[in-house]
Amino acid sequence: MARTHATASTDIDTNKAIVRRFVDEIMAAGRTEAIDELVAAEFTSSTFGITEDGPKQLAAATERVHASLKDVQFTIHELVAEGGRVAVRLTGTGTPIGD
Repeated sequence: MARTHATASTDIDTNKAIVRRFVDEIMAAGRTEAIDELVAAEFTSSTFGITEDGPKQLAAATERVHASLKDVQFTIHELVAEGGRVAVRLTGTGTPIGD
C-alpha cells in the first residue's frame, strides 16, 4: 500500500511541476517551443476558446499576448491536484505595448 501511495503522490507532484512550468515558460515567458513538451495533442482551453488543434492555437494565443503586452508576469497563488488533474489559481499582469 505504501508504494501505491508514494507513486500517486509522485504523480501529483509531477503534474503540479508540469503546470508550474506551463505557467512560467509558456504563459509568462512566451516560450512557444515548450508547448510540444508540456501540452498534450488533445489540449483544449476554455480560457482561450481553443477546441481544435490545441497546441497550434495555444502557440498563436501566446504569441498574440506577448506581441501586445510587455513585462508579462503570472503569480501562482495555489496549485491543487487530485488524480490526473491540476487546478491553478493565479493572477497575471502585463503592460500594454503601443496605443
